[in-house]
Amino acid sequence: MSDKIQAAAQHYVDLKHRRRHPVGKFDRGGRWYPAQEHTCCESIRGPSRAYPYSLLTHCRSAAHVAAEHGVEKAALLKAAKALPPEPENEYDGPPRLYDGEGWVAGLPVAQMTPEKIDRDIAAYERMIESRSYPSDTVALAQQRINELRRTQ
Repeated sequence: MSDKIQAAAQHYVDLKHRRRHPVGKFDRGGRWYPAQEHTCCESIRGPSRAYPYSLLTHCRSAAHVAAEHGVEKAALLKAAKALPPEPENEYDGPPRLYDGEGWVAGLPVAQMTPEKIDRDIAAYERMIESRSYPSDTVALAQQRINELRRTQ
């Protein structure tokens, strides 16, 4: 299996498990648009107020990842299936940041182990670097990073 297919398979699995996010932006109406469209995106309905994530969902698909990496979809899926299974207790990122009314409580910072604090900080930093989130969510992530760093 080529490195190109292996990288595409890992990218696909990371998107599928929400460890990575497609690169793109939200407009003021909350609709998400990819930074770069491929031919596979042409047949997908454009984002609307009723379906703001139509392209976001598509950009996580095997068809889109295959087009993005220039590999065959079947080879991508076969390589993704051949990847080693995920550990059962793998850390899957920090808790959701905001539910529209305020912070969604995860563990209070005082109850978090130093390792959990480090993992949350790293996850929030990756979230900010992905540039796939609205600015208010990025501001909340930065606020949470600052709160976690104060306890270290």
